[in-house]
Amino acid sequence: MRTKQEWKQIEQNLLSEFSERFPTVVALAKYLGIPQGTIRDAIYRGDLSGKLVVKKDIANKNNDGFSFEESGGGNEATIKYKNAEPLTPKEVLELAEIDTSIWKVESHKINMWQVGAKSEEKNLKWEDGAISGYVKNDGKINKTYLYQIDIKLTRIKRIAVQAIFQPLNFSILTESRNVDFDKTGIKILFIADPHFGFRRTPDGMTPIHSRTFINSLLTVADFVKPNITIWNGDVLDLADFGHFDTKPELLNNTQMAGVELGWVLGQFRQLSKRQIVIEGNHEKRLEKAIIKNLAAGYQLKPIHDLGGHPLMSVPRFLGLESLDTEWIGDYPNGSIKIGKAKFQHGNVVRKGSSKTVSAMINDITSDRFFGHIHRFEMAQKYIEDEGRSVWVGSPGCACDKIQVPGADSSHNWQLGAFLIQMSKESGNVENVEHISSSVNGPTFFRGLAFQHRSYLREFRESLPGEYADWFGSD
Repeated sequence: MRTKQEWKQIEQNLLSEFSERFPTVVALAKYLGIPQGTIRDAIYRGDLSGKLVVKKDIANKNNDGFSFEESGGGNEATIKYKNAEPLTPKEVLELAEIDTSIWKVESHKINMWQVGAKSEEKNLKWEDGAISGYVKNDGKINKTYLYQIDIKLTRIKRIAVQAIFQPLNFSILTESRNVDFDKTGIKILFIADPHFGFRRTPDGMTPIHSRTFINSLLTVADFVKPNITIWNGDVLDLADFGHFDTKPELLNNTQMAGVELGWVLGQFRQLSKRQIVIEGNHEKRLEKAIIKNLAAGYQLKPIHDLGGHPLMSVPRFLGLESLDTEWIGDYPNGSIKIGKAKFQHGNVVRKGSSKTVSAMINDITSDRFFGHIHRFEMAQKYIEDEGRSVWVGSPGCACDKIQVPGADSSHNWQLGAFLIQMSKESGNVENVEHISSSVNGPTFFRGLAFQHRSYLREFRESLPGEYADWFGSD
């Protein structure tokens, strides 16, 4: 049995084969991002002996295994290196010929894994247009390692992105119709996560919001006459300003999405005594993009409206003031309390159906309604001391759960909304009705089936001709 000193000598001998850059196990472990014990175990088993050799002369290396891809309008980029020879991030940047006066490294990640290949002896030659010789396979498997380095880059001097916001003049009627609103109670139509936006497909600009479900909710609103309509965050997708899914087919449609959402908000406002839009994480993307790319423009306001919303902000973009619609910002903390109920977009998603409300119900003492999770979840708890029940729930979403970025059948997303009945005197939530729908409809509410039909024709007719052409036809 070898002594501790003998193992130490073996370790040093093996490390000497790796490179001067890895004089110790600590240095090698830090490079690979794995525990020192894992490295030592592999050395003692002989798994690393002669397998991990780092060449010193990087001038002779080629660019095999490299890929370089720009994103974010040319302001971000990713380098991927995958090869049997480990390199440092600095060497990858040199080999990729990255100009560090233009790009800076945001982050990097290094992975290593073992692969096996058959041991072969080859003796081949090309003669008179034919290959001759032999390939012998001795049946042995040679073990080697592959390394992958992903480096995320950001431009030091950002490229100006073409302006997305353009003026558009068309009238939206915001006066409430002659509606007999409930005077003894409060009805709240609660809609979450429509994600107004588009995806370019062979069929044209395909909405990632569900026009048919939203139109059926408009019919429900006309039927129940809600006192308040709440749009609970992620009303816009804003893929142009996001970092998670910036595929080209999702970009450069913010103007279209805003125009259509503005028209929809106008329709619901005519059927509601009050309308509220709560900021979600997707609306927050715009503010984050301004802070990152144009910090001097953050919170910049017009001189004639210093008390109003910033020039580059979602409520200003949507013209919420002209729609007589309230804006609740400050995601994720922003919320509004009506009666004893709190309405907030939410920022937590528990894995599995009903897991999010299950985690919340034990701690709450007042009603809580949220979105963000795109799932229908509902729970109720009776508070003995107060002699009442409290509700906590998410209605689902109003986006197209097939087209919206990040959609996956395993997520178990559902189309849905809530109609919440609240006592005007006590502020207690007395009943919550779920408005449910499948992708192709119909929408079900109180035993009635509301057939799915797009509002596109009416919407297009409200626009000037040059803008109506943006949206195609049914």
